[in-house]
Amino acid sequence: MMMMRTGLLLLVLVLVVSSFFVVHAKPSNNRKRAAKTDAEWDAAIARARTFANGLSVTDLANMCTGISPSQNGGRYGRCSGTTWPLSNGFQGQCWMDGSLGVQGVNVTAFPTGMNAAQTWDRDLMYERARMMGFEFRKCGVNGVFGPIVNMHRIPHGGRNWETFGADPHLMGEAGVLTVQGIQDNGVIAGIKHFVGNEQETNRRYSNSIIDQRTLYEVYMYPFQKTVKAGVGAMMGAYNLINNTYACMSDDLNNRILRQQWGFRGFVMTDWNAIAPIPFTGTTQQQRLAGITMAANGGMDMSLPGDIWTKGDLASAINGGSVSVAQARLMVTRIMTPYYLFGQDSGYPSTNLNTAVPGVSTDHYVLARKMAADSAVLLKNVNNILPLKLTQRLAVIGRDAGPPPAGLAAQQRANPAHNVADSTLIMGWGSGTVRITYQVEPLVAITAKWPAGSVRSMLDDWNIAGAVNAATNSDVALVFVQANSGEGYLQIDGNTGDRKNISLWHGADNLINAVANVKQTIVIIHAPSQVTMTPWIDNPNVVGVIWAGFPGQETGNGLVDVLTGATNPSGKLVYTIARNPADYPAMLSAPAASYANIQQIPYSEGMLVDYRWFDYYDKTPLFEFGFGLSYTTFAYSLMSISGSAQPGTGDDDTTVLFNVRVTITNTGSVDGAEVVQLYIGFPPEANMQPIRLLKGFEKITLAAGVSSVVTLPLSQFDLSWWDVSTQKWTLSAGMYKAWVGTSSRLLRMSDTFWVGPVATTTTAHAASTQAVYATTLSAATFSANGLSTLNAANAQASTSTQSAATSTQSAASTAAFAAATSSASNANSLSTSNSAVASTQAAAATTQSVAASTQQAAYVSTSNVATSAASAITTTTTGSAKKNDLLYSKVGLAWPDGDFSNMWALAGNGWNQVSWIHTLGPWNIPSAVVAQLDFVPTLASCSSVNDWENAKAAGHFDNSSAVMSFYKPDLNSDMSPDTSVMLWRKHIEPLHGEGYNLGAPLVSNTPRGRQWLTDFFQKC
Repeated sequence: MMMMRTGLLLLVLVLVVSSFFVVHAKPSNNRKRAAKTDAEWDAAIARARTFANGLSVTDLANMCTGISPSQNGGRYGRCSGTTWPLSNGFQGQCWMDGSLGVQGVNVTAFPTGMNAAQTWDRDLMYERARMMGFEFRKCGVNGVFGPIVNMHRIPHGGRNWETFGADPHLMGEAGVLTVQGIQDNGVIAGIKHFVGNEQETNRRYSNSIIDQRTLYEVYMYPFQKTVKAGVGAMMGAYNLINNTYACMSDDLNNRILRQQWGFRGFVMTDWNAIAPIPFTGTTQQQRLAGITMAANGGMDMSLPGDIWTKGDLASAINGGSVSVAQARLMVTRIMTPYYLFGQDSGYPSTNLNTAVPGVSTDHYVLARKMAADSAVLLKNVNNILPLKLTQRLAVIGRDAGPPPAGLAAQQRANPAHNVADSTLIMGWGSGTVRITYQVEPLVAITAKWPAGSVRSMLDDWNIAGAVNAATNSDVALVFVQANSGEGYLQIDGNTGDRKNISLWHGADNLINAVANVKQTIVIIHAPSQVTMTPWIDNPNVVGVIWAGFPGQETGNGLVDVLTGATNPSGKLVYTIARNPADYPAMLSAPAASYANIQQIPYSEGMLVDYRWFDYYDKTPLFEFGFGLSYTTFAYSLMSISGSAQPGTGDDDTTVLFNVRVTITNTGSVDGAEVVQLYIGFPPEANMQPIRLLKGFEKITLAAGVSSVVTLPLSQFDLSWWDVSTQKWTLSAGMYKAWVGTSSRLLRMSDTFWVGPVATTTTAHAASTQAVYATTLSAATFSANGLSTLNAANAQASTSTQSAATSTQSAASTAAFAAATSSASNANSLSTSNSAVASTQAAAATTQSVAASTQQAAYVSTSNVATSAASAITTTTTGSAKKNDLLYSKVGLAWPDGDFSNMWALAGNGWNQVSWIHTLGPWNIPSAVVAQLDFVPTLASCSSVNDWENAKAAGHFDNSSAVMSFYKPDLNSDMSPDTSVMLWRKHIEPLHGEGYNLGAPLVSNTPRGRQWLTDFFQKC
């Protein structure tokens, strides 16, 4: 007892002292920026209605009809889109493209949307948008055609670089912050393209076939988030969605957008996105039928096209197919955000000259920081990076250099920009900007390194020259690229979308040729995933940096990473597959027309990106959320607090649960970590994906400093779309939370309840769930796996009483006493029978489980070779369902995986099998069970003191009731009093591979098996 108290005292002292070095990370101050109030919207609507009521039919129609720059040489001649002037003197609104800046004007070329997302930094996402909004306002632009929040469904997607990745939650968060940043300048954001515009090929002649749940939870989810944030306008998509053109869909634009979501802004088409009805021709009658369907279906403004042109809407109104009241409503919606953001008073005049004084100011500083912070370090063998200025470098590849004819000549020759043979800072199409300047990587590297220490070869096809440059250097930097853009342009046979996802210009051969003679670092500028298998395993490819499309400060940002001035902290926003066939969807590009609509079934459903790889157990090359650092981080002390009851609704403002975890910078340099939160849903949610990203936070920590990170969960985060009730639904049951550094590197996990049986946890050590556990010795639970397990079940089913009265060893009694940590040990631990029979005592010993909701009995046996385990009787009250609790016979801990059919096993002899961590929803099919490598529980290998220390420090999975003990002298460098360090050294690494740290442990990796072998031999 004295030894235990001494150990606990020491641990308390350690925790108290270390608390002085813990930083509590505060959430970004841009997390919940207030949208305009209902009163402000109401006032703006009233003014817009007054405006609309004063217009003639001709003016109403003109206000809803767009003009292209070629149609209007007046004040708005250079705007991407505007509407016809009105008789009352109103000149229309000026709208401009520009997903990374004002199109066609010499402004800041910020990092692209993809790169903004790769920072995973909310503050940077917001600041980028705020500065973009400042520049749009300075130019007198009323609204921005952007941001794009279409999902990154296929790696070939031409406009993937403009969006924010392949996850709905990340896309929604980045979309909201971008909308807020733009609109905080009084500029209207026009989110696009609603919805299902996931490829450029045949975008006007394709039908996206998406089941309703997938539509709500994946593809419309980011749009709904921006509506909640108060976005002023919405642009429709070109494509059909479930057999109806998106821009003409009453279901999308009225029922969902306005009635369900409460959208109060206006909806506009993309260019020429109205179709004739029927599709067989473009007669005046067919054109008016299409216009009528669109206007009555919720479309307010048609941007330039050949179907809805000047005078057409007036014809529809005068012909009676569109009412005057509907036309006034359309204009009211168009003008509402104009008044909402105060553009009727003091707004700058439109000035879209090539150079606008004072537009960019000091925005290059943010552009450089984001270029560096968005760089994703994918490979860094033997810490080759950061480089030293004493190293001689070879800079190889056209992607490192400037346009051969100069930047100005490139932009004159290529209106879509950035498609010449030079470094890539963005893709092509309407989402580009006119580049004031760009700092190419070669320029920045040469400026940073000593004179004479940098050699270069910029011809991608001159392999001999590249090899020669590399041979005469210490390290070779090979710059490679791929490009894509909008579908109205074709570059090298790529009509927006890439024909394939290979690197361009023979890059695979270039990389391998250079790597065969010198240590090589590959820098990739690309719009989305590329195939790396031809060279990634070359042992001389020692470094890989995924630079994306980083904007005008590309070279300076890269040099900051290469030299270590910036510690890389970017993370991938999509999964990079080793085998292209592993992606859930690929480009489909048959010939198509109005008469021959391409059908695109979204057969992967909700399994986009990492969800697909997780569900089908496909090993990616680099997973979603992955990115290395020059330092290391440790995760500890995970806890979940909060409570919730099941119900319906989509509230995203009220926090129901807070997930907290301590992050420690365990390296020698300062750095930033992106803490990612993934949630697994209970069976009642009928959720196909195993886990979903539902939170993230980026924190910067000095070396040796810890931070407590809080990740909030709202009702919307935990809800799913119930097609039968047509409502967002929060289900009762047990949820699982993982925190980690990527979708695969999950460091810790915990569970929480929604509903009557829920219990609120306040710390890991106090969050024991009702677990039903029986531990078996190695002799019984052997390598025979499933057959031995079934034999034990059969024996137990006929000898329940004898098993229940089997003698416990002193060690297992100590284990049981430690696990329950109750003051009533004498009553609850004296015999197995008393623990099984007395539900009151069991409830008292678990402490964290509410006495009125669950009772658990803990049984521990040490020698099942002579006596089978007990069949534990369990009692539940409240509304617990059969999936919530599985009755115990043999203690098992399962790795995470595809467990969709576990409960079916319960009716096939598995009803008496232990589910050690009581995670009903995590179900394992028998085929998986048969392949697992089981390791038996160790009843005890050291003193209770070690257990108490580890438990008090929170270093155990609260879903496990009985923990495996370990010897303090497992390693010679560990003293008996450093059990917490021992835990971190041996147990937590297993947890990071997906293990629940319960008894018994399961090993299915060589490292895990070796550790367990050594462990049990020494114990």
